[in-house]
Amino acid sequence: MCSSNRIPFFLLIALALLTFNACKETTVGPTTGSGNVLEATVNDTKLSFDLDLSPLSPASYDTTLHRVSFNGTIVGTPSKTVSVSFTFDIDKGTYPTTLTGSVVSMVYIEGTNAYNCDLTANDCSIIVTSHSGDIVDGTFTGLLKASDPTKTVTIKDGKFSAKLKRM
Repeated sequence: MCSSNRIPFFLLIALALLTFNACKETTVGPTTGSGNVLEATVNDTKLSFDLDLSPLSPASYDTTLHRVSFNGTIVGTPSKTVSVSFTFDIDKGTYPTTLTGSVVSMVYIEGTNAYNCDLTANDCSIIVTSHSGDIVDGTFTGLLKASDPTKTVTIKDGKFSAKLKRM
């Protein structure tokens, strides 16, 4: 009679152990992208830029100044270029991090017209969402102005995943 009571007791212990193991928490962080994405909606037109991979102006990370810079171009008539840079220690930073003001720079060039962020205002912002190795991901938005402040460009839904060359 004693042996028949042991089987249900062992089953209860085994079931309890399985239950506790199944509830183990797994930490999941943000995933990092491919390292070759640069897109944005500029004045309500969705654009995908080719990240500049040339040795003359590669996507880069200055490890001393903690400055991230990258740009992309759409070849055509007119050509379109967007350049994004920001100051942030990607190796020690926490994610996500929102950056605005003087640590953020954006330039949009369409044909011969150039538009920039006002570095003294918070018209442009970047959210750095993740970093892994030499790839950094994030989003960006901005209200950029030409030298004639009545001419503006609105950038929204900007997204990047840039493979950086450390310098």
